[in-house]
Amino acid sequence: MSRLAFSLFLSVQVVLVVPAFAQFVPLPEKYESPQLSVRESNSDLVTSPSVPVEEMPRSPQLRATRPTVATRSTAIPRPPDGFYQTPDEVYPWMDTVARARPDRVRLLRLGQSSQGRAMWAMEIRPAGRTPAKLKRLAVICRQHGNEPEATASGTRFAAQFLAAATPQARVLAEKVILLVVPIANPDGAARYQRRTAQNIDMNRDWGHNHSPEVRALTQMVKSWKPQLVIDNHQWLPFEKMPPPMAEASGGQLARGVAQNMSMSNAARGFYLAARSRWGLDSLCHRFWGQRFGVPAVLLETRHRPSVQGARAQAIEQALSALWAATKTLGR
Repeated sequence: MSRLAFSLFLSVQVVLVVPAFAQFVPLPEKYESPQLSVRESNSDLVTSPSVPVEEMPRSPQLRATRPTVATRSTAIPRPPDGFYQTPDEVYPWMDTVARARPDRVRLLRLGQSSQGRAMWAMEIRPAGRTPAKLKRLAVICRQHGNEPEATASGTRFAAQFLAAATPQARVLAEKVILLVVPIANPDGAARYQRRTAQNIDMNRDWGHNHSPEVRALTQMVKSWKPQLVIDNHQWLPFEKMPPPMAEASGGQLARGVAQNMSMSNAARGFYLAARSRWGLDSLCHRFWGQRFGVPAVLLETRHRPSVQGARAQAIEQALSALWAATKTLGR
């Protein structure tokens, strides 16, 4: 980093989240933002300075007065279908969605990777509702860059949630604010490798904060204050990987979510084990559940290469689980 860039970076005022490498601007005043702890101490979570959230370039600002979910009918662009789900595929789609539905969608820049790739989140909320009365669900996808099904299911879930095509979905879309991080590890996703460019396994780095990616996500959760966190993964596409599972951490709500994920999958003919375990709190869901009591669930799906259509089925499994989690939270 040049001296000039470093000097400009230091001049940024801290307003919301993330590591020393991020570049953000504050939320506009007209936007009904959640009550974030702007300058409170975060020494218990991260050691790096944090900076505020920035909208993706060219995305329109939200209007102060917006129609409700039921009165909007703009078509939602189809998420990327490619196997690798790279940032170059996913980020333009996010921008297109934000342009199509500026009344409900906001893109937030959380930080940047060690190689300077941006980390984006998509926030979807009902219009004209008081945020304090809504439930908040955060879905983190693709900590491991070689797990593209997590990104695929995350983007499809965001599109389905925004479209609210069924009566039940419309009810949930009026009760829940959804925040989806489609690619938590953009360097790994760009290279189709598990670890970050720094050779760090992100899902063993929570609490250690060696990677800028984990620092960014930690600050996101701390500032956004979700009632539930879903860490969306996939087992690698090998024949002998463990069966799909939903592992809860953080109390009764998390356990209930995992059970409902399992039952929703069973109703569709899928197997998804529900369990709750302790230990190794450097894993994302255990970090939040065990250290801070934030209900969190690790979702692991898989497909077997020898089974035709198994990848599509695994994505459907994840979607079923994510909707079950939303329904449980939105009760």
